[in-house]
Amino acid sequence: MGNKTSQEMINDFRNRVSYVLHSTLGTDKENKKRFFTATQNHFNFYSILYMQNTLDQTITFAEINNNDSDFFQSVDIRTVTDGNLSIGNLNLDELLSYFDNKQMLPKTIN
Repeated sequence: MGNKTSQEMINDFRNRVSYVLHSTLGTDKENKKRFFTATQNHFNFYSILYMQNTLDQTITFAEINNNDSDFFQSVDIRTVTDGNLSIGNLNLDELLSYFDNKQMLPKTIN
């Protein structure tokens, strides 16, 4: 996560989405209509910090919420995952499922 504030991380995400949409869709307005929902909605942002093979790793993802503002939550589970050999070969989706099944994630993360 570095030294960035939650708002800076949210702004970075929104800027990246806008850049990708503009650079990949160009002036194709029909496609833009479908994809610009990402810049017009509010999101729940999650950053999960965990330990894998003695290195700090981060999974960051977002989901659309129905609120009037963005929400950011950082979850640090490094102490729980330090030395856990079960997570060595899991992909990101499998890691999230594993963390959820082991009740390492807060209930606010769906």
